[in-house]
Amino acid sequence: MNTFFKVSLAALYVFPSSIAEHCNCNPEGTLETLTQVFEHRDAWTFLSSSATLYLLYLPATLRIGAAQCVTSTLREPTPVYPEVKRRISYTNASLQANNRQNKDITLTMGEKNIKNKRSTYFTTHDFPRIGEVFPVVYSDSRCLIYQILRETFDGKTGCALWVKQISKDNLLLYCKFIYNFFCGVSHRTVYAKQTCDTLVPEEEKS
Repeated sequence: MNTFFKVSLAALYVFPSSIAEHCNCNPEGTLETLTQVFEHRDAWTFLSSSATLYLLYLPATLRIGAAQCVTSTLREPTPVYPEVKRRISYTNASLQANNRQNKDITLTMGEKNIKNKRSTYFTTHDFPRIGEVFPVVYSDSRCLIYQILRETFDGKTGCALWVKQISKDNLLLYCKFIYNFFCGVSHRTVYAKQTCDTLVPEEEKS
């Protein structure tokens, strides 16, 4: 809860104080000025976790076909900074059988900020259609929010929201508040509990 208030107050302080004619006055434009919350923009701990991750939100305009119940699992027992190897799994709803599809990916943490010793973005070459650089909006032990820069319209940026399995059915109101504040592009919900409880195999759940 303290984290929630810190991020919220920092954002609400910087946003109104911006001079309209000299800034991007969407909340997304203030993100890099919020030095108070850099500690919550390092995604290494979340992404290197052995927990199964679930994709909750994506920008509504981002086309992923009939993919549903998207999860991510670790491919190596002990990731070595700055790289983490994960596997993305999903069910293609256009197929009659529940045939899970897999894609192996490698994520690399960006260079650490000199002052705060934190990485505030990660890169990957495994999704060229979506992008290669993904700035982190927020990360903690429960959720990860990052920007998808190619889903930017009128200064508003779309984001992805991932959560750990243990939190996937919790309200996580603070994560969703931060998502809605900094991610101005309309989103869609990718995760549906009843469907995914059935479609995600036991070996993916941890």
